[in-house]
Amino acid sequence: MRGSLIARALSVLAVVGIPLLQAAHATPSEPVPRSDWRDLRPGYVKTWYIFSDSNSVHGQVNGILDPGDKLVASFKNWWTPVSASTQHNYTDGPYGPFSYYYRTGNPNQDMPSGPMNFASATTPAAENYWLPRMKNAVQFYMTYSQFDNNDWGGSFADGQTGDVKTILQQRNLTRNGWAMGWLTNDLTKDDSGHYSSDQTVGGKVKMDVLVHDGKNDGTYVDSQANVQATRSNPQVSLSNDINNYSRDFYAAGGQWHPPVYDDTKVSGADKGYTWEANRLRFEHNGHIEPEFHDATASMEVFETDPYSLTASNVVVGTRRPSAILAGLTDGNGNPYAYDDAFLQRNPADRSQGAPYDKDSSDGGVLAGLSGYDFYDPSDPNKVNDWGQQQVIRIDFDPSAFQTYDAEGNPTGGSITKIIFWDFGYLPGSSQISAIPIELDLSDLTKFPEHRFYIAAVIPEPATLSLLALGAAAVLLHRRRAAR
Repeated sequence: MRGSLIARALSVLAVVGIPLLQAAHATPSEPVPRSDWRDLRPGYVKTWYIFSDSNSVHGQVNGILDPGDKLVASFKNWWTPVSASTQHNYTDGPYGPFSYYYRTGNPNQDMPSGPMNFASATTPAAENYWLPRMKNAVQFYMTYSQFDNNDWGGSFADGQTGDVKTILQQRNLTRNGWAMGWLTNDLTKDDSGHYSSDQTVGGKVKMDVLVHDGKNDGTYVDSQANVQATRSNPQVSLSNDINNYSRDFYAAGGQWHPPVYDDTKVSGADKGYTWEANRLRFEHNGHIEPEFHDATASMEVFETDPYSLTASNVVVGTRRPSAILAGLTDGNGNPYAYDDAFLQRNPADRSQGAPYDKDSSDGGVLAGLSGYDFYDPSDPNKVNDWGQQQVIRIDFDPSAFQTYDAEGNPTGGSITKIIFWDFGYLPGSSQISAIPIELDLSDLTKFPEHRFYIAAVIPEPATLSLLALGAAAVLLHRRRAAR
């Protein structure tokens, strides 16, 4: 992943900051949808909620989002006309080859590339909006992609035919819905003012992402009253530091694309990343089966069978998917299932967190998130349906966080901030003026077991931290008064 601008933020429990500063030469623009692709679905920009785990079972928080868990913050998602992986910008960047290290020295342009909205993809003269970057931070964002939401299971194939069409459909078939991306760390400048390339390890992140009700095949009604098919299955659409065998020159112009995961074949040595499901693309790119397996083994972010995970495979062994399935139920008495699991690990040692270099940033993108939300707490007939919505659970290993010894010297990891970006919920935020929300996951009194959840509906009753909002209001007021 490549770097971008540095943000300035205020600090509270759920820290609300000021809109990012742009070093661009023009005012950023929101994208315009492509008219030759499927229309943006109703609610493509929606409100999401962040929760901490508050409910206990036998003295431990239970590992599921259910009524009584604390509502921490609310935010809206980003959107882009391009794919969620292209938006993350793991290619050479919008300013040409190797722009992620240095460029011309122009102060308005000498910045590394990074996630952006790609407004210029549909309006060539438009200025793109860049997501900021921060040192020693993991930053999350939810996004909607018009490209991913085309009807890949129908007649749409982006004008391609033959094997190219087949590969595109294999890769994009179930990426309708939303995506979640995250960034870690930032690039740094050398003494001459250019971005250097210090590859010394700067830290590591060990993280589990579990998804409940993320897969959904259904329909929706578009703005023209047409019934449209939607197919969602959570999957890795970008994993940083994946090796060059994953580059697809045949159907994607050289972009890095992780192998397709086949969740119907999770047993055996392949564990879902099968040669059969990826052979066509890899052979067209000149690779043989051992090179395909090398690409899979290099992934820092990868999907795995949630129910084959043992206690030693995950951050919190007692709350792994199989333990929850066997012991916890939803409001209607059905076993609570996490059907998708994604781990961020060191490819050289899957028990360790994924390392990132001092002069780089890491992360990934999960596409195909359905945003399913059957639950309606205002409907008395659905009062017990709180489990019938997509829930994204994120667990951090404490080794990622910066700690301090008795003398105040830093110890442990280097991560000091967990950020979520809001694109329109908080006052002053928008699609081209994001505001950071900071979660203090190092504080176990606020986030037990270093865990938080993301969902589209609040499972009532849930309590919002009024202290957090009050502190944010005071700090914002003081900042305005000081201008």
